[in-house]
Amino acid sequence: MARVLPAVSAATITESVLKRKWTATILRHFAANATSPDEIRRLEPELSPPVLNQRLRTLQRYRLIARFPRPNLYSQSEYRITPLGKKIISLLDQIDDVDRELCRIHEEMIARRNRTRPTHPSP
Repeated sequence: MARVLPAVSAATITESVLKRKWTATILRHFAANATSPDEIRRLEPELSPPVLNQRLRTLQRYRLIARFPRPNLYSQSEYRITPLGKKIISLLDQIDDVDRELCRIHEEMIARRNRTRPTHPSP
């Protein structure tokens, strides 16, 4: 009998993806068609295997990626992003858009402050 997971909100999933280092990065690699942990380790050499494995389990638990066994006994499993994972990527993209907008606003405020700051002649 399949194990039934408790209902989890999109906010909970998104927060989990955002607060744990590497999770969003790994999910984005799957969205860009990466299929194996080895491929992700090549793309992100500073990502340790234990952290990668833990993040893969988290992404699977939230059903953002799916694992498929490969036919060869000696090869790793293949992973693919799920439709739900693609929706979370869409949310992350929107957060990136907001971040860019906040940076633009901040830069405008600094530029405005610098234009209105009185300049004093050097002694």
